[in-house]
Amino acid sequence: MNKYNLPNWKKFSLALKAGNKAKDFGFYSKDGDITRVNARYRVAKSFHKIELEGFSIETTSGYEGLLKVFLTFSTLEGYINLITNNENPSIPLVAFDFINREKANLVSKKVLKLDNKKKFYTFIKRYVTRDNIKNEIDKFYNNEEHNLVFLLSGIRHIFGHGYLSASSNGISPKKVNKICMLLSDFILNEIANDFALRIEDAS
Repeated sequence: MNKYNLPNWKKFSLALKAGNKAKDFGFYSKDGDITRVNARYRVAKSFHKIELEGFSIETTSGYEGLLKVFLTFSTLEGYINLITNNENPSIPLVAFDFINREKANLVSKKVLKLDNKKKFYTFIKRYVTRDNIKNEIDKFYNNEEHNLVFLLSGIRHIFGHGYLSASSNGISPKKVNKICMLLSDFILNEIANDFALRIEDAS
């Protein structure tokens, strides 16, 4: 089995071969949908570096972080569609139900320390069109209780629409990389934990 599979993937696969269905594990999806999400997870989890001709190592590191977020949010989006029967779920709100809040707060503090001059998320807030993301950025900057998943969503949204670069608003690409990796690694870990528990609890 691939080391980047979701945890308990072998147990889940064997259960399917034995006649179980995705719904037996609390998923609102077909068996194949879970396989596709696992493939997305594997790509995001195993992603580390890219090669860009004509770009400095530092700038490239910034784009590595941004691409990691893009892959991570895609994985999260697919996973959320497995665990809810809502046709149009709010990815950050559903995810907030299963992430570890205490660990999320620690990650947010690390991100805020990296973005201490408020360059990164100020830029994202300037271009993002969704009020819920703007509101969560305000809470984040004000050290108020917030949903960390919106911080990931904001990066994905603005990068995907072409506004965000590795050094937007003068922030160091190295900081961009660290922020993106912190958020991505945390979310991928929380997806893994939730999946593992679902398979374990149904066994």
